[in-house]
Amino acid sequence: MSVSVLDYIPSTEHAAIYAGTSTYDASSAIQSANDDGRGVYAPGKRYYMLSGVDLTGPLTGDGASITEFVAGAAMDYMFSVSGQHNDIARVKLTGGSLAKVGILVDNSNGFTLRQADIGGMKWDGVQFSFAFDNNNSSEISNCVFSASGTSYSTGTATNSANGTVVTFSGAPDLTTLGLRPNIDLVKVGTSPATSIVSVSTNTITVSQAIAAANTGAAFQILQGFHINILTNHDNAVIRVKGVEFLGCKGAFIRDNATSGAHIEDCIFEGSQAYAVVVGFVPSEIFVNGHCNINAYVEGCPDGAVLLESAMNPVISLAALEDGFALEQMIRIPNRALVSRPRFSRGGVSAVGDTAALSDLTTANCSFGTRFDVQQSANNLVLMLPPLTGEEVLMLTSTCDMSIVVQLMNLGGRTVTFKTSDGFAVNGVAGSTGVAFNTNYRRLECRFTGWSQWVVA
Repeated sequence: MSVSVLDYIPSTEHAAIYAGTSTYDASSAIQSANDDGRGVYAPGKRYYMLSGVDLTGPLTGDGASITEFVAGAAMDYMFSVSGQHNDIARVKLTGGSLAKVGILVDNSNGFTLRQADIGGMKWDGVQFSFAFDNNNSSEISNCVFSASGTSYSTGTATNSANGTVVTFSGAPDLTTLGLRPNIDLVKVGTSPATSIVSVSTNTITVSQAIAAANTGAAFQILQGFHINILTNHDNAVIRVKGVEFLGCKGAFIRDNATSGAHIEDCIFEGSQAYAVVVGFVPSEIFVNGHCNINAYVEGCPDGAVLLESAMNPVISLAALEDGFALEQMIRIPNRALVSRPRFSRGGVSAVGDTAALSDLTTANCSFGTRFDVQQSANNLVLMLPPLTGEEVLMLTSTCDMSIVVQLMNLGGRTVTFKTSDGFAVNGVAGSTGVAFNTNYRRLECRFTGWSQWVVA
């Protein structure tokens, strides 16, 4: 049976805790309850903390909307977790931009976090520690993460074209900001964010060359992630399931080295850069088998996924907000160490067989979509998406992307596949295209290494 934190807090403080107004430092009481060895139960509403607590057993509250732990002073973490098969559940952690990390997981196989709300951390909501390992088979499920991380943007930034060194003017001493090499991000001008490799007083070296030259440009240094899986060799099989991620600075999840991170049925909304960052450069360690399954992504201006180093990643995006370009779905920088990624995007678009679309003569395809073409009043032209040089490189050397077209009952009409950028279709000039008129046939459209589309 768990031990109540209230057993270690003076009874005169209980009313304020239940009322949610307590400013009594409950840190030592929580630690004492943990040290009893039977697990910690936190009834009531608000526990104020002025220092971090080291958990070696489970922590349970009355629900994330009821039991809240609030950081009231600067601290490295609110809770650290060690030991086997520990569980934190039914609580809310509020960092107030004072706690660097909400939960530090260090050497805790089988750790679980469930039905919790984590927000307001200066750096990370949950951090799988760099200094320790053996955080195998951990799971985070049915949680909400919000409003963590810190950004710096005072001053201006300058870099040469395709340069990796950024010089800052009017900014504070960068070495005083606690920036973490190979973890935190920086973005300059309109270029997408990239990882920080090293920091001096007024310069930052980045992992990927910044293509455009900038002089006196606006910048953002982005520090913090909702879930940060730091580098070691033994964070194996970490599962994130049914989690809603809201409002983060760098990315919602940074996975620097696992042997199988599975992210399932999650929602990502409103980071300042990416939804997920996988791996880092320079690195001899590959993230192996990272999966992002059935994720909805919205409001991540630099892209859904940044792959900096990974082996055999499988990325599946169930849905994206309107307006996501191809390069925003998955970004693989030119110097990235990425091996054999597979990528797909869900979504269904129906053409024809409705009053609004029955007279449609032309439709534009986009990657990862499916078109069900049914009986229509007109022949139909499907325009395959135009490609830039960067996108051609991605499609021919790294990614598995396709467009699926299901021909239903065409009523004697034809469907013709064309391009507008000069690439051929099945060996025929793209402006002429290739026509099909077979009922009940599934066609898959792929761009190949021979600079043409194959529809078959």
